Amino acid sequence: MNLQKVLFFLLSIGGSTLLAAPSGGNVIQGKADFHVAKQGLQIKAADQTVIQWQDFSIGKGEFVKFVQPHSDATVVNRVISDQLSEIYGSLKANGHVYLINPAGIVVGAEGLIQAAGFIASTFDFTKSKEGMVFKGDSKAIIVNEGQIETPNGDVFLIGYQVVNEGEIHGKTVGLAGGSEVLLKPAGSERLFVKAEQRIPTSGTAVENKGTIEALKTELKGDGNAFSYAIKNDGLIEATRLYEENGEIFLLSEGGVVSHGGTLIAEGGEVRLLGHTVELKEGSLIDVSHDTKPG
Repeated sequence: MNLQKVLFFLLSIGGSTLLAAPSGGNVIQGKADFHVAKQGLQIKAADQTVIQWQDFSIGKGEFVKFVQPHSDATVVNRVISDQLSEIYGSLKANGHVYLINPAGIVVGAEGLIQAAGFIASTFDFTKSKEGMVFKGDSKAIIVNEGQIETPNGDVFLIGYQVVNEGEIHGKTVGLAGGSEVLLKPAGSERLFVKAEQRIPTSGTAVENKGTIEALKTELKGDGNAFSYAIKNDGLIEATRLYEENGEIFLLSEGGVVSHGGTLIAEGGEVRLLGHTVELKEGSLIDVSHDTKPG
């Protein structure tokens, strides 16, 4: 079936409070079967399925679960209205989930995302020989206050401004702030932000106030667009669950990179690069190791 529509609302147990739930879903590529449950939605989706939504939000106590044919399968969820995506419940998948919403994306404090891979962006994307190109005019923000978990996969949050105040756990984690971002499929560095030619405004392209645990973490920001390209006042740790050495990159060639938190990569590499790099009092960078210091 080439076109399927699902439009529904879920009521709370109290009967009068309307909970947010995905609505107005149209399958425009691939195949998906929708099953509405009492507190959520299960979607059985074929690989490379694309669904357009009027709204993709998940209320507290609700769930959306994607059942995919294998862990490398992808499902793209594209919001085509001006409705902000608010994730206060759980989003789970055995494959890769993309959430594209130019109106903005917020994962609330009780929000939980668990998948083989997860990409959230306020920009749509095209595919090139180099990788995926995210580009657009949206000035909306991406905020994570909850938990995002992809134990053996990737998490990428890409938008004009990106803020992490929660927890992100993955093999590779990347936060990119700017108007055009290239995401490469592999390599030591996978995110590349194209700098705007403009006078910076107040604000920060990428900010981490929470916790990030990954083998490789990249924070990349457009230093020409904001007074700060990158701010880290949280914890970023290169996990030792893998045999490879961990890497933490906070990079913006033309901008200000500010570090006031903790960076830990035991025996690995930590790289801070910017037109100006600020190390705040009390900040920590640790690459020590008993036998293989970084």
